[in-house]
Amino acid sequence: MVIKIVLLVILSYLFGSFNISIALTRKKQNDITKLGSGNPGTLNMLRNFGLTYGLISIAYDVLKGLIPSLIGYALLKMYNLETIGTFLGGLSSIIGHMFPIYYGFKGGKGIATSVGMFIVASPLMSIFMFVLMVVVIFLLQCGSVATLSYIATMCIFEFMSVPSGSYVCYILISLEFVLIFWAHRKNLIRIFTGKEAKTNLKGTILNAVNSLSVKINSKSKKQKSTEKKKNNR
Repeated sequence: MVIKIVLLVILSYLFGSFNISIALTRKKQNDITKLGSGNPGTLNMLRNFGLTYGLISIAYDVLKGLIPSLIGYALLKMYNLETIGTFLGGLSSIIGHMFPIYYGFKGGKGIATSVGMFIVASPLMSIFMFVLMVVVIFLLQCGSVATLSYIATMCIFEFMSVPSGSYVCYILISLEFVLIFWAHRKNLIRIFTGKEAKTNLKGTILNAVNSLSVKINSKSKKQKSTEKKKNNR
């Protein structure tokens, strides 16, 4: 069992360390960490590279939390420690995402990867809270408040849901809470001082959709132009 736990932690951390946003932008000879907010996450990808890259970013980051959590659940289920396995796998990946070995231990803030872990731990509650979080950001433009509220609510819910006396789970959930809030410490200072910028999710998505539409129209015009030239020959 010990070997399984060690392998789960190491492999989950390494899996979480790979950042798809950084990889994609470097392939385009760019660097998301030097653009916009500098955060290699969904919103920054949406703003700078459009809807497609933003969706790829959030999908992969959620999977980074979901897959290790599922594996942890399956590995430790035979020992009746599936809840510990879920949080151990997920949290290891979240730590990898936040402190990636491949990028000098400078990564993202762990929200989307945490969503993946919580989907495994409590699917219905997590999905409901995630949808609510997106709606709040969309309507009230308070990104940091909404995301941190999601994390706080899920951590409290998991504390109440895990078997009584499961101190390892308590520690892992507490560590999740501390890590995420520490990663957002600058946001918290700006929130309390009234200097936190609004998150215009609606505008960001509309701009990304418009940009994608322009690209599609441009390609369509090029194809029609090429077909006309061929027909004229």
